[in-house]
Amino acid sequence: NVLNRVISHLVYTTALVTLTKYKMIIAGQLFTFAMIILICEPTRNSAVDVPDISKFYNKSDLIWTLFTTLETTKICKVDYVNDTTASYADFLRVDSLNSIKHEENLRGTFIKMDTTRSSVTYNGMDVRVKDGDYESTEELLHVFGHYKCGIFSVRLRTRIGTFLDIRVKNSEIHSANTECQNKFQELTKGVNTSEIYHGSCQQTRSN
Repeated sequence: NVLNRVISHLVYTTALVTLTKYKMIIAGQLFTFAMIILICEPTRNSAVDVPDISKFYNKSDLIWTLFTTLETTKICKVDYVNDTTASYADFLRVDSLNSIKHEENLRGTFIKMDTTRSSVTYNGMDVRVKDGDYESTEELLHVFGHYKCGIFSVRLRTRIGTFLDIRVKNSEIHSANTECQNKFQELTKGVNTSEIYHGSCQQTRSN
């Protein structure tokens, strides 16, 4: 009887230890899985490593430029995206100088700005007057708030060097993403910027 009790106790203890080990293994795996989800799941305001410019210049979007490092007196610069395909976006770019509105029908052909990277995402576009001359190369550097706010580097055909724009979807014009604005301020620290968007731009939009 004593021997049976000892054997039973050993069997019970062995089973308990084995069960505890399995529980610890499962708990460890669940913890690892949870951490992977937390790391991989993007937050609402997080920047994207290689932003997809086709998601920013999406069909029917209306995109305002808020500030630019380009020295200019133009105001109310807005892009009306008429169509977007896998390889280009057609849009009407409108701005105003001395109360005179200027319009251009443009096509932005999507390109990869860094061909050494393995990403297949298009993060820039070569912009031309539709069926006409080359105008600029525009790279989407950073994007925030599910492609509601973006920071662009622009190189114009008529100028040497590049400048930075912060562009915002019309739906976010009165509450532009804070992280996006902070990033633009960080990138342009010590550089003069021009304010392109004013409240009156909304009234002149349909004129």
